[in-house]
Amino acid sequence: MKKILVILILMLSLSGCAFLRRTTTTPPVTTTTTIPTTVTTEGVPVTLTFEANIAQADLTISRAAPFYAGDTLTLEAQAVEGYRFVHWIDVNSQLIIGRNPVYVFTLLASRTIQAIYYPENTSAIVLASNIDGITLTQPVDVAMDEPFTLSAPEQAGSVFRYWQDALTQEILSNDRSITFTPQAVHYLIAVYEVWTKVGLEYETGFEDVTKSAYAIASIETSERSWTLDDALIGSSDNDQKADLRSVRIRNGVLESDFSIKGLRRLQFGYGRYLSDSLSDISVYVSHNQAQWILLDEVQADGTWKTFDFEFTDLWYQSHTLEADTPLYVRIESLNAYRVNIDHIRLYRDFYHTPDLPDLFMSEGAHFPNDSERITIHFSQDFITHYSLNDVWEPSGCIATDVVSGDDVCLTYGHVDTSKPGYHEVIYYALDADGFYSSTVVRHGVFEDARLLEIDYTGYYDGIEGLHGEALVAALRGIIQHDIERKSYAEARQILQDAD
Repeated sequence: MKKILVILILMLSLSGCAFLRRTTTTPPVTTTTTIPTTVTTEGVPVTLTFEANIAQADLTISRAAPFYAGDTLTLEAQAVEGYRFVHWIDVNSQLIIGRNPVYVFTLLASRTIQAIYYPENTSAIVLASNIDGITLTQPVDVAMDEPFTLSAPEQAGSVFRYWQDALTQEILSNDRSITFTPQAVHYLIAVYEVWTKVGLEYETGFEDVTKSAYAIASIETSERSWTLDDALIGSSDNDQKADLRSVRIRNGVLESDFSIKGLRRLQFGYGRYLSDSLSDISVYVSHNQAQWILLDEVQADGTWKTFDFEFTDLWYQSHTLEADTPLYVRIESLNAYRVNIDHIRLYRDFYHTPDLPDLFMSEGAHFPNDSERITIHFSQDFITHYSLNDVWEPSGCIATDVVSGDDVCLTYGHVDTSKPGYHEVIYYALDADGFYSSTVVRHGVFEDARLLEIDYTGYYDGIEGLHGEALVAALRGIIQHDIERKSYAEARQILQDAD
C-alpha cells in the first residue's frame, strides 16, 4: 500500500509594531536592584535591572536570576505609605509599559524597568509633544481635586493646535492654556503644526490613468484633475517616460484644473517623441487661468531632461502677486512635433502636523491585560477559522466588568479572508479606571475551512480539526507509527524484488 502525505503550508500574517519617542522626564532614581546573570547552555542570558524613583519603594520579582531571553516574569510594586504607584517605564526608551502595580512580561533582552511613585493627594501629569526641541516643564506637587492651569509654550516656526489625552485620544482644548481639575494621573500631548519650507505637495507619474485619444478631455491622476487638449497618455517605445506612461502632447496643452497655494517649485521630466523632430515646450502659471505668466521655454530632444523652476519671493513681487497666491500650471507645445511630459512635482510652503508621539510601549500599555475587574471569554458560536472570502465579523467576544456590569468587547486588527494564512486579532476591554483586559486570537483562513469539521477515521483518525504545524506533527506521527526500519542493503533488495 502506498502512503500519500499531503501537507498544507499556511503562511503567517502578522502586523508589526513601532515604538515612538516620548519627550518626558522622570524624577531621579534612588532605589536600584540589579539581577546579574551568568552564561550557561540553557539559553541566551539577559540582565534585568528594576528600580524606583523613591528610596522607600519595595519591588519584588517572581523568581531569582539567572534569566534567559523568553522568560516570563512578574514584577510587583508594593504599596508605600504616603505615596501612590503610577506606572512602570522602560528606562532605555522612556516609554510607559504598565499602569498596574503587578506587571507581567516576557523578557526578550537585557533591560532596565523603573517604578514611578507620586506622593498621595498629588496628580501625576505626564506631558509630551509632537515636535522636537520644545521644552515641556513636567508639573510637580499638583494637588488633586483643585483647579490647575497648564500652558503650552510658544515655539518658533510652529503653531499650537490642541491638547490631547494620550489614553482616550480625546481633544481636550484648542486653547494654549487649559484649566482642569486634576485626578490621579493624566497623560497629555501638546499638538503643534510646523511650518515646512518647500515641501512636496503634489506628485504624479500618470501611471494611474489612461487616455488614448488626442481630443480635449480631463483626467484624474493622483487625486487631482488635469485637462489634456490635443494630448494623450502614451506608452509606446517612442514615448519617453520615467516609468511606463507619460503625457504625449502633439500640438496642444497640459493644464492643471487645480491651483497650488504658495507654490515654491515646479519640476517635471520632458523629451521629444523619439520618431519626431525637435520641439519647443513653453511653461506658464496663472492665478485665474486667463492671464498666463511665462516661466521658461525649453527644447525637447532625444535626451530625457528635467525642468526645474523655483518661485522666489522676488518672483512673486515682480509679478505683483502675494506669496500665497494660488497658481495653476500650463505646459504647452504648439507645433506639429510631439513631446512627452512626465513625473510632475509641485512644492509649496505649508503647515503640517508631525506624527504624535506614543507615550506607551505597545507590549505593556495599549493592551497590557492589567484589569482586575474584566474577564473576557467567547460564546459557543465564536468563529476562529474561515474559508477564503468568507465575511469576517468581530462577534462572539464577551467582556464582563464585575463592578459595573458593562459588557463591551473591542477589537484591534482584522481578518482579511481574501488572504489564506493566520491573522491575529486582539480582543480587549477597558474598565472605568483605565485598565485593560485583553486576549489574542489567532484566526485561520483556509481554502475550505469545512475540511476541519470532517471526522476522519481509519488511517487518518485523530487529525480532525488540526491545521498548520499541529497537522504536520500529527501526520508525521501517523507515518512513523509502527514503522519497520530497513537498512540500505535491505531496501535495495526489496526494490530489486519489486522490479
